[in-house]
Amino acid sequence: MKNKFFYFLIIIFFSCNLTNAEIYNFEVSKIDIKNNGNIVNAYDGKINSEKKNIEIFAEKFLYKKNLDLLEATNGYAFLKEENINIKFNFIQLNKKNILTASNGIQIEDLQNSINIESEKITLDRNKNILTASNGIQIEDLQNSINIESEKITLDRNKNILTASNGIQIEDLQNSINIESEKITLDRN
Repeated sequence: MKNKFFYFLIIIFFSCNLTNAEIYNFEVSKIDIKNNGNIVNAYDGKINSEKKNIEIFAEKFLYKKNLDLLEATNGYAFLKEENINIKFNFIQLNKKNILTASNGIQIEDLQNSINIESEKITLDRNKNILTASNGIQIEDLQNSINIESEKITLDRNKNILTASNGIQIEDLQNSINIESEKITLDRN
């Protein structure tokens, strides 16, 4: 009878801990847990989060549980809700659900039919706004347009792209080339 009661208490304890636990599932070849579980170093595998709707495959992960900060190097991520694939050298996702990536990024935005290459991006997942900077190349598959710029903002909800600083646009369908300092493209 005592064993059944003890077993019941263990189930309740783990159930309560699961509701408060962070939502990352690690499927990796090696994992090191430090600082009473607040620091997790993981290697060669994937992290999945149902709560944050993300799946990341990478060589190395660092998760700081007390800050709810995830970092990964050399891999790719799939943002399920946004329908975006990101190939990255470095990526970070913080507790405010803001994703930043740097050192060479390739984005495939399946929802908006757009591919972006950049040195740095920030995606505010709550506002659904993507900004990119430094050597940006955009392939707009929907409008058959290629854009080069130094800074862009893509409002993914409104499907409006704003670019600035040294813009070169190549309209493949109409054989037109445009140079400008700022553009706003309503992609609807």
